[in-house]
Amino acid sequence: MRIAIVISSNSIGGAEKQARELTKQLNSFGHASDIVFLHDKPISSGPEAFSFGLQAKQFKFPNNQIGPSFWIQLIKLFIFLKKKNYDVIHSFLPESVVLVASYKLFSRKDTVHVAGVRGEYFKKLGLKERLYIYLIRKSDAVVCNSDSLRQVCISEYGVLPAIISVIPNGVEIGLAKSMLHNNPKRAIVVANYQPYKGYDLLFNALVQVKMPVEIHIVGRGNFEKIFAREIQRIPTHVKLIFRGELNTRPEFQDFDFAIHPSRTEGMSNAIMEELSNGLPVLAFQVGGNSQLIQNNFNGFLIHKLNAFELSDRINFLLANPGLTEKLSLQAINSMKKYSFTTQAQRYVELYQHLLQTLKIV
Repeated sequence: MRIAIVISSNSIGGAEKQARELTKQLNSFGHASDIVFLHDKPISSGPEAFSFGLQAKQFKFPNNQIGPSFWIQLIKLFIFLKKKNYDVIHSFLPESVVLVASYKLFSRKDTVHVAGVRGEYFKKLGLKERLYIYLIRKSDAVVCNSDSLRQVCISEYGVLPAIISVIPNGVEIGLAKSMLHNNPKRAIVVANYQPYKGYDLLFNALVQVKMPVEIHIVGRGNFEKIFAREIQRIPTHVKLIFRGELNTRPEFQDFDFAIHPSRTEGMSNAIMEELSNGLPVLAFQVGGNSQLIQNNFNGFLIHKLNAFELSDRINFLLANPGLTEKLSLQAINSMKKYSFTTQAQRYVELYQHLLQTLKIV
């Protein structure tokens, strides 16, 4: 098969990593797969696309502007896709979905379009949002990375259930952790600052933690300024370490557990990476979290967005170090079914089924 994976940005983020790894795996299976970036933002961190042995094409769409430059890039994109004559074009994230769906709509091409829905994006429905939802419905298939997003597509976007598939994110499986002797225990929080990431809940919970612990926060955002008042309330035996946005993957093996306080999630890459590296995860029961975390097996799933319950689970884990080791081994085992190779094979099966069903091959 000739396959294009189209995504807006070439920066390093959860969706971008999934797109790159999928392209890499498809090539390893013998398919002619390219990755197409709509923007030419420099890659500031992590491995570049070419280090994966990928064919990469970069366009220069302006950010949030529709003018002469946009239309020039759109024509170039359409010409490129027509010339390459892909069997399947798989778009990630709203901008890519809109442009690829428009290409198929206007060109009436036989290429299969798979639209990737990776989050619940909209607080309100403007013209752009309505166009995105309309074009999702016009796609040959929709892939969600969690059951909760499938339900959003059906109930809120009006997508036909028959064209929706659920394929969770892939993850690199880590090695079994050696026994740690951190004193105090060390926890990691991986999330850029956004209001929905639940940092206010986290800091309110840390106020109530009773035992010594180090909390390492990895992500983009001026946390000290945003949460200055909350940080002053945290007891001195809770040590906060702000790591900023790291250029490499955090050293998960050096931590005892992870905290993920988000108010909403699709299928969290951060949680998957933490579990696959043997970190029990404490998180709220939102979005796809319940698909990844089994309570008291590979972490703790907190049913309400409640800072007191989060602090209670942190205190319980700090008071039971033997439990942490047990949860760690089970965390790694629980992620093996989500390996990048396994998930890529599921995509191949979907693409082949679509091509046969639509009688394109």
